Amino acid sequence: MGASALRRAQRIAWRDGPVVGQLVVVGAGKDDALVRRLQDVVRARVRRTLDRSAWDALLARVAARGGRADASTAVQAFSLAVAPLPGVRVPKGPKGSIPEGTLAISWVLTNYGRLTPGVRQAFDKAVRHAFGLSGHPAAGGAKLDAIKAQASRSRASRPASN
Repeated sequence: MGASALRRAQRIAWRDGPVVGQLVVVGAGKDDALVRRLQDVVRARVRRTLDRSAWDALLARVAARGGRADASTAVQAFSLAVAPLPGVRVPKGPKGSIPEGTLAISWVLTNYGRLTPGVRQAFDKAVRHAFGLSGHPAAGGAKLDAIKAQASRSRASRPASN
């Protein structure tokens, strides 16, 4: 694209609530149907993103990774659905509707080996508390270890994905 084409570029700006958008158009006018359609698509995508809850954002991130949560997403989901974990910042926006914490717990268990010792300790404590295992730390610890071992075995028995 040459310098002369860039000089003919047009800026199309709009405001939609707190968001200001801008498209730079080269080779088409502001009234071109394709430009209007592109502007509508961008506006709709921005609205969907702004309206998305924090939980929906995490689910979308996992879906984009083929249904597998990475460690960062897992601890964010747990912090949102079950209990805050140290040093974990959840996505901005309204919390959203979270039916229960099982999914978040399973994601953390899948990534348990990638967590820092402090996050592991906080996770263990929160899970013991959530399952009523906090009254007897030794027994609760053994039950939690059994749950983690079961999660590890089920992961090992799954076929590897490409």
